[in-house]
Formats: sequence, structure tokens, C-alpha cells
Amino acid sequence: MKKGLIYWFIVYVISFTIFFYSGKSIVPSQVYILSSWDIILHLIEYSILSFFVYLAFKHTNSLSDNKAIYTIIFIVLFAVLDEIHQINTPGRFFSTHDILSDSFASIVVTTLINL
Repeated sequence: MKKGLIYWFIVYVISFTIFFYSGKSIVPSQVYILSSWDIILHLIEYSILSFFVYLAFKHTNSLSDNKAIYTIIFIVLFAVLDEIHQINTPGRFFSTHDILSDSFASIVVTTLINL
């Protein structure tokens, strides 16, 4: 269980970091530069988050049986909340494309871990 708490703390730190930076405004000139990197950034950050969420569920005794499903559900819900959070941020907008990228990263990571 102690390992589980460490992994949940890492999940908290990564989630907070994603949420914090997604709430920052983007200047129009930055949008063009970032748009080409957007999908890559989403895949990387949500792959890392998925990995640690999976480990956190794995080391949480009552939730370890369905850790892959719980991981994917956690990531999809977090991605939706993150996009909702961006609606009122200048230069940001709600993107279903981002949610799909984040969900795809989670599915790939949990599949690879379970091979």
C-alpha cells in the first residue's frame, strides 16, 4: 500500500502540472508553433500519466483487478475535465481531438504494459 501512495502522489503531481499549464493563455503567434507539436505533446504527457495511474491502481489492493480499465477511465475523465477547464482560458478551446489523443495514449500504454 505504501508504494501505492507514492504512485498516487506522482499521479497528483503530473495531473496538477498538466492542469496548471493547460490553464495558461496562449498568444496567437504561439498557437501556430504549438499546433504542430500538440499531438506529440499530448501523447507523451498522457502516456506518462497513464503509466503512473496504472501503477497506482496496481498497488491499490481493492482496485488492482481491473487496473487497465480503471486507468483508461481515469485518463478519459481527466482529459475531458482538462478540456472543459480550457474553455474559459484565452487562446485555448475545448478539443475533442485532444481527448482522443489522450485516450489513445492511455489505451496504448495499458495494452503494452499488459503484454
